[in-house]
Amino acid sequence: MTTTATKPTAEQNEKRSIGISDLEIRVEQGKPTRLIGYAAKFGVRSQPIYGAFREVIAKGAFGKNLPGADIRFLVGHDTRAILGRTKSGTMKVTEDDIGLRFDLTLPETTLAKDTIEQINRRDLDAMSFGFKKVEDAWGEDEEGFDLRTLKEVKVFELSLTAFPAYDETEVALRDLAAWREKKSHSRRSRLRLRLTDQGA
Repeated sequence: MTTTATKPTAEQNEKRSIGISDLEIRVEQGKPTRLIGYAAKFGVRSQPIYGAFREVIAKGAFGKNLPGADIRFLVGHDTRAILGRTKSGTMKVTEDDIGLRFDLTLPETTLAKDTIEQINRRDLDAMSFGFKKVEDAWGEDEEGFDLRTLKEVKVFELSLTAFPAYDETEVALRDLAAWREKKSHSRRSRLRLRLTDQGA
């Protein structure tokens, strides 16, 4: 059984990261260097996040809110280290059957050149995306672990990072507590019904 959690307010942002294995640096003579890859993938279950829950992104979670979105591409979540932006046309962000795909045209800057070097050295080995939750659902996986499914989100940032672990977020942990309380209440109610049926 799953339940849709209460929507957070607009200022409550979350960030998630994945290791990058298929990032492509595309260099063509006479053209700007492009960085192409995925910031998130559907159906990939996370490792336990702070030992509390696992998370998975449902197919279609991004597409509804991508048109007109102003998404920045950063390095290390640093707003001063910006490499591209959908609003300026220097980056395209789309959803396909795999996940959230980006195609970034890099600027002719020292930051961009340094970033390519760090990617090649594997100093930067993860992609992160910042988002606001629109809808999620809580349930349990086959091992009985609490599982959060992100069903719809608004993405505002993509970032290269050196830390592929999931970030802790107040939104998720608060919603998890609400889910566990509701689950516990449901179990107590079923127990009371059974005891009543048995004449206790």
